[in-house]
Amino acid sequence: MTKQQLEAFLTDAGVAFRSPDDQPNVIVFNNRGFYVRAIAYDRGDLLHLTHRAPLPENARDAAAIDEILQALEDEYPIVKIALNDSRERPTFTVTAEQYEPPSDITDVFWRTADLVVAVVKDGYRRLSAQGESERASDGHSALVAQLEEELQKGSATGAVDSEAVFAGVKASLAMLVTDRGSATAFCVASDAQASYYVTNAHVVESAKEIVLYRQRPHFEKMRGTVVAQGAADDIDLAVVRVATSGIALLKLHDKPPKNEAPIGVAGYPRVQINAAAAEMVGEVVPAIHLGTITGVIEGGACVQYDALTRPGISGGPVLDLASGEVVAVHCGRWLEDEQSYGIGAAVVLVPFLVHKKIVVQT
Repeated sequence: MTKQQLEAFLTDAGVAFRSPDDQPNVIVFNNRGFYVRAIAYDRGDLLHLTHRAPLPENARDAAAIDEILQALEDEYPIVKIALNDSRERPTFTVTAEQYEPPSDITDVFWRTADLVVAVVKDGYRRLSAQGESERASDGHSALVAQLEEELQKGSATGAVDSEAVFAGVKASLAMLVTDRGSATAFCVASDAQASYYVTNAHVVESAKEIVLYRQRPHFEKMRGTVVAQGAADDIDLAVVRVATSGIALLKLHDKPPKNEAPIGVAGYPRVQINAAAAEMVGEVVPAIHLGTITGVIEGGACVQYDALTRPGISGGPVLDLASGEVVAVHCGRWLEDEQSYGIGAAVVLVPFLVHKKIVVQT
């Protein structure tokens, strides 16, 4: 695809992208938490997507690494994998190419982008496993053994792992679609007559119709009404009421998060929301983006984190992985430093809901 075609395609899809100053023919965009590079060509009959990932630090056996990367190429025929030696840290590059894509490129583009990410994940997992086997045969150092013992103690004290956290979150999530756009919402209150979802104000602002789709415990299409709303350029929060009771709630953290705390951002990327809006058959699984807190701003009113997110995740919960509680409402990403940010739950969201007389769990 030419650069003009790539820019037009990503703009229409609502996906943020950038072009490095030193590589004008490259466009970088986020796909499922990975920065995929699209190489632009003057001709328009070739789609070329690639991602470079670091080798796991514990992968040291060159012969085993070559064998694993070759096996990946054999299993994924349209993918090419190259090992890149570097004194700082070796990497491996996954590249997928599709020639003469059809005029409607959407499906081919995202399937290819997803394939690149899937191969990167699979490769990293296999390489890590090979490195772990080596480490086991070499024996653990005293420091590693000490760290593993501390981790085991931590898990015994009741720390919640990410799988357990996300399993409980899915029933509280909903895809939100309006005549102006789409986003994610999560339930914070429910009574005998209705339930209340939190999302971003900029999504529902001036919307004539609001529809929410939930997947768990069963698929349900719900009409929504905005009952509380801040200003999109100030407090970018809104509460949407649906006439369905008994929806699972997410608990809100009552204190600002700490820097470097592990978090996960849950939600539905726009492509998944569009599929649900078309009422396609099959479960639409929410995306989970892992990261850490990188900034607590204005006492916790704004929270910054390095989780990589896609359009459609706006309005989704930012979860503290130690407790499973909501520490922020995801709003977007600052393109200049590629950090994501959200509105703090304890400092802004809880007072906002109290002021609107919506009773929540904290």
